[in-house]
Amino acid sequence: MGNARIATLMIDKYLQRFREQLDILSNISNNKQEIEMGNLDKDEIKQDQGHFVMPVTDVLYVSGRGYVLAGVIESGTVHIGDTVVLNNGKKSLIAAIDINRELVDWATKGESINLFVGSLKKSDLDNVSEQLIVEVVENPNTDFEMAVSEHQSVKGRGVVVKGEIKSGSISIGEPVIVCADDQGLFKSSCVDAIEIDGKPVETVKAGQTASLSFKGLTARNKVDETITSKMKTE
Repeated sequence: MGNARIATLMIDKYLQRFREQLDILSNISNNKQEIEMGNLDKDEIKQDQGHFVMPVTDVLYVSGRGYVLAGVIESGTVHIGDTVVLNNGKKSLIAAIDINRELVDWATKGESINLFVGSLKKSDLDNVSEQLIVEVVENPNTDFEMAVSEHQSVKGRGVVVKGEIKSGSISIGEPVIVCADDQGLFKSSCVDAIEIDGKPVETVKAGQTASLSFKGLTARNKVDETITSKMKTE
């Protein structure tokens, strides 16, 4: 999709912007960032209340940050931390939103944006019939938290994380924040498999000890001591 030369230039720009925007992102959940859009301030733009839908016109990959989906919002509003689903059923969490190379905490109908969706696999983006579309969906696992006791890279399974579920529950196919920094940037990945005592299960809940497999991660990916579905707000 898109122009390869433009994609390369945009990737270089994003790497620079991530370094420059760390202080801004530390307050991303509480402050609206000003952007240039004619004479309008971001705070003056009305958020469309419809269901968020965005046809994807370009797919970029930023080293260390994962995939970026570009497009114009057809309806609704998207926020940092929202759960989104592609039209092939794959889910992710929105780690950052870019408008005109400025990082913002939400975007709405009619705006041309770039969504940072983290550790989706390349096959998640290739195996889509016709046009790739991203929509916001309700996250049923907002209270999920797991204390990680060990993790390792396993051939064919990606990164396997073992630990006790401290709160909430998680199911196969749901996205989890697997690493985050103190400035609010995070990387998410979908749970590809769950095992309890070596036996596969579909869902795991508070009080259980389990192993979660993330095929979207590699041995080079850091995993936090606590993985969660909740975005840091402080």
